[in-house]
Amino acid sequence: MGINHPLLRCSTILVLITTLSACGMMKKVDEITDKLADTATSTTAILEDAIGNLDRNSADWQNVLQGTVGQLSDTASDTASQVDGILNRTVAATGTEFRCSADFLGQRVKEQLKNILAELKGESPQPLRPHICTTVPDNIAIDKVPDPLTHISFSGYNFDISSHLKAYVERVDGRKTDITSKLNMPTHYSMTLPFGTTGASLGSRAQRILVTWNNEPLVSVGITQPEIPACEEKEVSFTPSNITFIPNRHTDGDREFAGHGPRVTGSVRLLEEVSGGTARKVRMRVQMKARETKRDWTTVEGQKNYDVYTFPAGYKIVQRLTPSTTTSSFDYTDSNHRDDSINPGQGPARKLIITGDTKGKDVGKVKAVVHFNQVRYKIRQVGNCAAPGSTPALLIKPIKMRLLTP
Repeated sequence: MGINHPLLRCSTILVLITTLSACGMMKKVDEITDKLADTATSTTAILEDAIGNLDRNSADWQNVLQGTVGQLSDTASDTASQVDGILNRTVAATGTEFRCSADFLGQRVKEQLKNILAELKGESPQPLRPHICTTVPDNIAIDKVPDPLTHISFSGYNFDISSHLKAYVERVDGRKTDITSKLNMPTHYSMTLPFGTTGASLGSRAQRILVTWNNEPLVSVGITQPEIPACEEKEVSFTPSNITFIPNRHTDGDREFAGHGPRVTGSVRLLEEVSGGTARKVRMRVQMKARETKRDWTTVEGQKNYDVYTFPAGYKIVQRLTPSTTTSSFDYTDSNHRDDSINPGQGPARKLIITGDTKGKDVGKVKAVVHFNQVRYKIRQVGNCAAPGSTPALLIKPIKMRLLTP
């Protein structure tokens, strides 16, 4: 039976057209999918081939990139643009101020191609790490900072896109001061570290500048400190001049001992004045008390400090050699109107001539004349010198700049 009704004929024709169109579309989708798959496979192969060429001859990085861009241009324009960006960025870094070798640049290019390849394969790309190939100067003389040495220059790659890049000043005791904020990065291949008022401060115990990435060292720049002498150690000695001390506080009774003693007590004490670890002065403190032994207990007493020696500036006390003790004491009862000679034994006072009871009024006449032993010290210079047994930064051999990565 034929199909004669107009509407039925139209419906049949539409079904046939739709069926044929669907088949054509599926075929077209398959063709596009196959083409995309072929393109991805081809792109991957081109990138792998480029990476292999760089493994064999990294110095030929420019020709390898140019060839890779040419191969990708027709089938993988986005990838070609990425590779072209690497080429332009690397070529821009090869100016007269750039000091890295062609092999060095080839290694950096290879890292970036590997990341493009990883993205195509659905893998996570590795973070681009900064690299330093040269440092000018490669060693720092501290006495040249900041004039005439105003800064350090680093040549390398990926300075501008690398996070966790740090710089430190390391001292001889291992402590570090973070100076990352002082770094300047005018280009992705150039970095400077200025000195002076607005730059990094080094100091007399600095031994190197360390640049790190993710806590891994990239470069170490040694710091040469000027040599200084060992701290001078010497002996000083002096014998204080005689001191006449008259106690002036009348604290009890009348002004007359009247043959009742007096009992005389007191001491001579050596005092050392030290400030900030530096020896300043030696003082003698004389203290005396004379007290009647009966009746109205007439008493006179007092004390006073006397400067007897000033140490040379910039020294500390290592040891007091003599006297062995710092105090000479006395305690006796006067029995006549004559002066009495007292030998207190060890201590700063060699002898004392004491006036106690006299004929007539005694207050104002009581006194002690102190004769001193020799005083000896061993002292040592402090500041701008190396103490015995120490290994200060100033005496450490210079550490030359070391590149810590290939």
